[in-house]
Amino acid sequence: MRLLNTTTLEMKEFGVNPPRYAILSHTWGEDEATFQDVINGSAERKEGFAKVKGFCKLALSQGYEYAWIDTCCSIQTHHRRRYPTEKVAYAAENDGVVTDLLNTTLRSKAMKRKFSSSDNCKEPYSRTKAARAERAVVVPESTALSRDNLGSDNSENDPAGDSEAILTCVDPSGPLEKSFCSDDNASDDGNEASDGGNSLPFPGGHPGWLAQTNDTFRPEFPRESHQCCQTCVAMTGTRLGLSALLSDGGYVHLNWYEIQKSAGMGSDSASRFVPGRRESKELSSRAVGEIRRCLDNCFDKHSSCRQRCTPRLPRRVLDVGTNNSPVRLHQSLESEIAQYAALSYCWGSGVQQLTTTTSNFRNHMLGLPNSLPQTILDAVEVCRKIGIRYLWVDALCIIQDNESDKSDQIANMGSIYRNSTITIVVASAETVKDGFLSNGRSEDPTAQLPFFVDSSTTGTVYLRLEDSHKIFSSDEPIFQRAWTFQELLLSPRALVFDSCQMNFKCLESGFQSVLQTHVGFTFECLDLPVSVFGLVDENLTQRKTEESREYYLTVTQDHIWTRIIHEYSERDITFFEDRLPALAGIAAELAMAWNDVYLAGLWQKTVVRHLCWLRSNPTWRLGGSPRLFESIDCTKRIGSPSWSWITAPYPVSVEEIRNPDAKLVSSRVEPESQDSPFGQLKEAYITLEARILRASDLAITFECWPWRAGGGRNSIRLDFENVRPELDKCRLLYLGNAMYGGSGIFLAVEEVVDVVFRRVGHAELCELEGEWKALLALAKRELITIK
Repeated sequence: MRLLNTTTLEMKEFGVNPPRYAILSHTWGEDEATFQDVINGSAERKEGFAKVKGFCKLALSQGYEYAWIDTCCSIQTHHRRRYPTEKVAYAAENDGVVTDLLNTTLRSKAMKRKFSSSDNCKEPYSRTKAARAERAVVVPESTALSRDNLGSDNSENDPAGDSEAILTCVDPSGPLEKSFCSDDNASDDGNEASDGGNSLPFPGGHPGWLAQTNDTFRPEFPRESHQCCQTCVAMTGTRLGLSALLSDGGYVHLNWYEIQKSAGMGSDSASRFVPGRRESKELSSRAVGEIRRCLDNCFDKHSSCRQRCTPRLPRRVLDVGTNNSPVRLHQSLESEIAQYAALSYCWGSGVQQLTTTTSNFRNHMLGLPNSLPQTILDAVEVCRKIGIRYLWVDALCIIQDNESDKSDQIANMGSIYRNSTITIVVASAETVKDGFLSNGRSEDPTAQLPFFVDSSTTGTVYLRLEDSHKIFSSDEPIFQRAWTFQELLLSPRALVFDSCQMNFKCLESGFQSVLQTHVGFTFECLDLPVSVFGLVDENLTQRKTEESREYYLTVTQDHIWTRIIHEYSERDITFFEDRLPALAGIAAELAMAWNDVYLAGLWQKTVVRHLCWLRSNPTWRLGGSPRLFESIDCTKRIGSPSWSWITAPYPVSVEEIRNPDAKLVSSRVEPESQDSPFGQLKEAYITLEARILRASDLAITFECWPWRAGGGRNSIRLDFENVRPELDKCRLLYLGNAMYGGSGIFLAVEEVVDVVFRRVGHAELCELEGEWKALLALAKRELITIK
């Protein structure tokens, strides 16, 4: 893991036994100092760096030499996966977005190193703790948190017994929504009012249906609605509503998404006190207005997103016309320019897709059939309502039975998405027939409560389980397909229709909900170098020396491509031979941005760093781990080269190497077609200069997938079980030392013809074993060719 030194503010890597450290629990602002900012020296220019400095100063004053801050210590920011539910967190928090921790009210609370939270630390309690505790205390802002008022007995079984500290920044004037009270005298700045001497975590007081006790709030839950709601042990205000912890370990998030009219009360006047609404993806006039506002802001105010000029149309586009005119295929003129949208969607396995072919091309120019698939019809409606005349859809804008046209257009797909005005991303539809404009997925209510504002204003609030309204990008069908991987990455702007709502994404603002529905979504999208979009990388231009610029480029390239290897290798694909073509758009753009040579899924400048890829488990998704490549024989390598992960039909990760020892001497990658230089290959070789050991000289064994727990040290992990070389023909090519610890990282190869080898696996030799180090010290550097 990575920790910040609280004295020097430098990043340091630790292995499995990190030192004591403090954690910052906070709400992210718009200008946080990220991991990338810290490593490239630009963190101090970020507004959020003041928070980092202030927290480190505070942690140091309390005896912590190191600190962990998610924004700048973590590359993987998917908090639900990084922190599964553990035993922790004891008290309420109303975090505001703060940037200067030195001038902010602070408090500390005890907790274990791992903790349970939502992405912005808005979940105030751990389920495990709530289920075990006899009571959970809501602590007012004015009260310092301690083991005493948290009810900790500091016993051996207490989760805080061997805890670290979490220093939680609290901004009493943070932007809490004033939506759960009827007190007209409550201050507009969101400060918490005093009620009977106790400061409550609700702006202006608590809702009328809550009965206050000394240290808990106990609403009446209808037992017939939700059996586990027999006793509520604590409730606390959050921006999204209220969170209730139940004595049996249940956890209900009071997500205020709908107000019902009460009999005899006339209009639903109580609804103005409840911000949440049932999710919807319908293109209402309000939704269309918000989409247009997002686009206008992006074009007019975002320097990173602003179009330099009107884009040139792709070779063919759909002219969506108006509601009364047919959709037709438009053959663009050589230099025709216009705003256009691109569609990113799943075709669907086994679905009969309407395509353009040589036989129906002319008919499509006159007008497409009325029986278009629902996803295409929905995309046409989006374009018409937001005022974009042209739409690019691969199935209809590429002549699918013309191999020359198909190859050429696939090679240009990167620029098509990169130059689009907006990409319509159909995240939730598994097939082109499903469509995406409808009410979003909305879970049935778990329970309901009466909502009283005053004698004339009342309504009903529905509750549902907290986890039911979380949307994770990896769970959506489109984020599980290989062909769609590059489409979002290369799009400067995107309108994403997930299972619940519409999200707008751009280079500068990231993901944001089009309509405020209070659905938590955790879309992660890797940022490509800004030079891909024609922008100047200020972090690069500010580097004074050529050496520092080269270091920055190498670290950035290493980080980005390692992420791409891991994420793309998890994507399913129907025809495995399409794995390179489906990544060709990104490869073409990065080749120019990095001024580097693409080597069948690797890059010339960083090839040694990425040669030690290894099989890994796919990321867990709702419903369990996905089943990948079901139509493919995954027991053997598919195609060549053996040294690239691109031919391995399973998810992979990359073993990080601290200082590469091997060197690339030469390479030869010949594509099948010169028109598709980043597509399918005819042959590929690399020649390395490295120190090489004979496997038969070491006490080493073979290991097959799945890797055994604690295994891997002093064994050769084979890429495929049925490719098991003879030990005396196996060579270990030393790549360098592991990033953490002193273990040696080796590529395992076997000779197939005279002085030509193929990869069969990899090995990590333990630093405690001196045998391999002694042999390596005597080994001469040799040239070795791998195909």
